Amino acid sequence: MRRSIEWMCIFRGVVRRAAALSLGVAGCLVMPTAALAQPGASILPIDASAPSAPDVVQPSPEAIAARIRALKAQEGEAGNHPLPTIVMRRTGDGKQCSFSVLDGSYVNFHDAPYGCDDNIYNTFEVIGAHEGMRIEIEGAPNCNGSEAYASYIVSFGPGHGPVGNIAPTSVAASVGIPVGQILNDGSGVRAFIANGYKSSGAPLPNAVSCVMVRTLMPNGPYRYKNRDSGMCLRSDVDRPPPAQCIGPGVFSFYELNDYWGTMVPSESVADAANRKFLKANLGDAVLEISTGYDPTLSINYNSTTNWLRTIPGICATQQYEHPNEVRVHECRFNAGTRMQWIREPLPVR
Repeated sequence: MRRSIEWMCIFRGVVRRAAALSLGVAGCLVMPTAALAQPGASILPIDASAPSAPDVVQPSPEAIAARIRALKAQEGEAGNHPLPTIVMRRTGDGKQCSFSVLDGSYVNFHDAPYGCDDNIYNTFEVIGAHEGMRIEIEGAPNCNGSEAYASYIVSFGPGHGPVGNIAPTSVAASVGIPVGQILNDGSGVRAFIANGYKSSGAPLPNAVSCVMVRTLMPNGPYRYKNRDSGMCLRSDVDRPPPAQCIGPGVFSFYELNDYWGTMVPSESVADAANRKFLKANLGDAVLEISTGYDPTLSINYNSTTNWLRTIPGICATQQYEHPNEVRVHECRFNAGTRMQWIREPLPVR
């Protein structure tokens, strides 16, 4: 199947769990409908003996494109860092193409996405580049490092950024340059740190087949206020309860610019090696903050429904009987305003 945007091994190590579940179309656990038929009834916990989560199918190119459109639609929101736009050009005749890429994904030019031709571009430009983002330009169509490549880290220097434009630059600017050396863009302005290269295979100029982007700046900080209680979700404890919204410190989260919109507490957003994630604990049917990335369990914010949910369809709801708990359950069991969370931008600390 043709893919205009490919994903690196984001799903490696994800435990296969779906076979143990009797899943419907939604791919979620089943609970008696009577539990939600009574006014004020709590969401029944998910059976502790149930497997942790169903599988998530690799996102299709259409799903990824929809995610990019959704992020672009939010560009004017406070706390949002729009996706950078990468422009590839051939200097001889000005032929070009442009695209945006999610954190951790890449564009394969063999599939001619966005009208990009294979093996013709020798310069690249970045509009709205993020400080610290990594860009890899490769000859291998799946960006696996098997052919010639050049790698860069965006670095505007002290007093500049965190977002800015990078003038057209040779795709091979880092070839032969030691890792860590500062590089200028095509206009002579500091823009990159050399992050490695490989020269074997066809020379990289005019042999570009793939562009990968990593380490985009996350969106935020935000807090999430329950529409029913007016309480905010805490970000500083392992099992975050809602509490009165006093000050930004213990209510602050960021959303990664990846396909999932993965939510992370502000205290760990800058430390990718030891990052914690807001996740659904299906064994105890509660929301939790813990290490260990799993796209089937990671919580994201849906701005259309105002739900905190996983991609497979598990939602977070504040409880009536236990107001200091946030339980997780199938999204198809709609709990009304208790299930809705209003995202509010916070000042950057």
